[in-house]
Amino acid sequence: MRPENFRVTEPTAGKIVGEFYATELMGAHTLVTCRLNGETITVKADKSLNLQEGMPIGVNFAEAAVRLFDKASGDRID
Repeated sequence: MRPENFRVTEPTAGKIVGEFYATELMGAHTLVTCRLNGETITVKADKSLNLQEGMPIGVNFAEAAVRLFDKASGDRID
């Protein structure tokens, strides 16, 4: 999934819950890096987002935006 397909929310309201790791201000928005089960994802968020490293963070997404790939071949699964 692409960062713009995710939305930051309260941990109790997220489809998945992770841990805030870092931000990168990109002008009109911020890219937020979250840790989830030993992996990281990047989420596009409002530039005014203010979190501390290690804080729990909820992440929502539209299920229609999910793309699955075969781990061995890298081929897209539909």
